[in-house]
Amino acid sequence: MGVIAALVDGQPVDLSRPLEADADIRPVTFEMPEGKEVYRHSSAHIMAQAVKDLFPTAKLTIGPPIEEGFYYDFAYERPFTPEDLEKIEARIQEIIRANQPFRRREMKRAEAIEFFRQRGEDYKCEMIQGFTDDTVSVYDQGGLIDLCRGPHVPSTGHIHTIKLLTAAGAYWRGDERNPMLQRIYGTSFPTKELLDAYLHKLEEIKKRDHRKLGRELDLIERRGRSRVDPVAAQGVHRPVADRELLARAAPAARLRAGLLAARRPPGPLEDERPHRVLSREHVRADAGRGERLPAQADELPVPHHDVQVAPAELPGPAAAVRRAGDGLSL
Repeated sequence: MGVIAALVDGQPVDLSRPLEADADIRPVTFEMPEGKEVYRHSSAHIMAQAVKDLFPTAKLTIGPPIEEGFYYDFAYERPFTPEDLEKIEARIQEIIRANQPFRRREMKRAEAIEFFRQRGEDYKCEMIQGFTDDTVSVYDQGGLIDLCRGPHVPSTGHIHTIKLLTAAGAYWRGDERNPMLQRIYGTSFPTKELLDAYLHKLEEIKKRDHRKLGRELDLIERRGRSRVDPVAAQGVHRPVADRELLARAAPAARLRAGLLAARRPPGPLEDERPHRVLSREHVRADAGRGERLPAQADELPVPHHDVQVAPAELPGPAAAVRRAGDGLSL
């Protein structure tokens, strides 16, 4: 995992960027946060090149690196299908093997607007019109010329493994009044072993996804597809009657577990007061009234209005468990 960029006085730059003065220089590798960002930003550009090669009418918008991956939004007349993603991945591998260099050049703002207008890249023109700088930078790799601040890896061959994960819809500039774009998510790593480990982690997360579990337990039903995400099936929770059924079953389940439920009466201070778990270490006896009160120290927060109390943990019979002034009762 070699050097892919450099930090010059703390700012990431291309390895090909000439130095104009003495500076503090540090190498950037994938293991560094700056390195991951450069690596995946370049991966997004490679994916954009593959999409433009296969779908020439797709228009470029933005393609930033994100945590553990990247995405690129395209203006295209339909959503990308899983079959499309397979074709794009195959083209990506060809681009990587070609080891095409990333070349940076600068243009005057007006020149860049005209350049992208001639190429039919309306979204790029809109972006440049919002800039205040007189000069903008573009990167060229394999014929794809994209508006970009950079930096990038020296060539496409420095990217070893790219995996496309899913396609979704997204509004231009995140505004639902704007056109719907087609977004492709992906990730990339310098070794297949790191990619396989990441994909395994994703599979483990999917197994615990509440939407998947909800469908398997017949708690969520599928109702069509979302306008925002045409690929992902939308889950709708079952009617209130199912929740009422669960609510009726909960007391018996608590009893089998040896728990009693303590519920705070509703009131204006309900959300402001911390909730408590009471155990032997956190309960003391009030000899005067025979009641059990929680200790003042080390009380444990519970993120719910219900409090689970284990009767076996309370010393002596507990007909009532109450904290003075709170009105907490069984």
